[in-house]
Amino acid sequence: MSRRGNCWDNAPQESFFAILKTEMNLKKYSSYESVAIAITDYINYYNYERPQLKLRNQTPYENDQYLSETHFRKLMLPAIIIPTAS
Repeated sequence: MSRRGNCWDNAPQESFFAILKTEMNLKKYSSYESVAIAITDYINYYNYERPQLKLRNQTPYENDQYLSETHFRKLMLPAIIIPTAS
């Protein structure tokens, strides 16, 4: 879904697939099903177990949780105490 002539649109995907090909030996699999299972397992490993230096040694999932919590805290409005007339 990239724009014509803009190579930066696919940069994150290309980077991920380069890492996948570097860290996995895809030649050792003999069937499509075994490759599909191995790639699915690798994606789960990459997202939930593999820490990354650019994410402060967090996994992508941990970083996403951290950013969600931080953003949510910024959006929370302070409690407003309304005095009641007695």
